[in-house]
Amino acid sequence: MHLATKKIIVDTIILIINQAKSESYMVDYRTIKEQLIEALQLEDITADEINDDAPLFSEGLGLDSVDAIELVIFLDNNYGIKMDNIGQSREIFTSIRTMTDYVNQNASV
Repeated sequence: MHLATKKIIVDTIILIINQAKSESYMVDYRTIKEQLIEALQLEDITADEINDDAPLFSEGLGLDSVDAIELVIFLDNNYGIKMDNIGQSREIFTSIRTMTDYVNQNASV
């Protein structure tokens, strides 16, 4: 077998493995809500009471800057996601939906 053919086979196998990994791991909104309630020690609220599209900060869930730090730690501890660009955290942490979508696209667990 030629070297070029072997390389194509290896590249194809790597592509298939990466696709399988990304397709096989999907966290749902409810799971993120339940994990956040526990991680942030949110009292008097259930996953059912949190709207997927409601803002996490200010109105909505009412998180603050300390909670933002906890969210960064939460992503690292639970999903192996390192926030290299803190500037993008505002977009990621807009709502449960945006955060869950980010986890599903970037989780390394």
